[in-house]
Amino acid sequence: MTAVREPVEPSHGPRMETVHPWRTDAEDRAVFGGVAALALVSALLFLGLYPAMDSPDERVPARLRADLTALAVAAEEVSLLRELEGVEPSLDRLVAQGVAPFAVTSGTARTPVQWLAFEQCFMGQLQTTEATYLMRLEWPAAGGAPPYRVSWRQSRELITRARGCDTDGETWHYLGSDGAIGGSDHAH
Repeated sequence: MTAVREPVEPSHGPRMETVHPWRTDAEDRAVFGGVAALALVSALLFLGLYPAMDSPDERVPARLRADLTALAVAAEEVSLLRELEGVEPSLDRLVAQGVAPFAVTSGTARTPVQWLAFEQCFMGQLQTTEATYLMRLEWPAAGGAPPYRVSWRQSRELITRARGCDTDGETWHYLGSDGAIGGSDHAH
């Protein structure tokens, strides 16, 4: 008799699979490189789309800030007086009323500013140990509607009656309504 072999059925026991350890160094480098590239592109786009702007605090000399702020407030007072009385108030009247920065009170530690009145402006000169600065409060001609303009510049010359508000060839920096630098006026 011949022997018959019966088919062997596979066993249903647990199978063993070999899993090799994962090498994370390649994946870590890829993730870090991707994040670094994204940060670099973001920084370049930010700098390209939003260029650096000068801060008003950096452009206005520290010594002038208080006087320019007082001059901007005085512009509002002068505007109200002009509206009520129909004429531009005189420098002597503003000093008599104690309007800063025209009048120096005993309680202030500021260096006195020499003020001159002209037809279209009040101009003040401030001499510090570092430089000489000019400040100006301008208004429109008679019948013109304000706005008053407050401006400043560094100067090598003293103000004189002969020059008045004439600013040919000089650069003035204007203050905006919020006290920020609004730009420069380059006379040509």
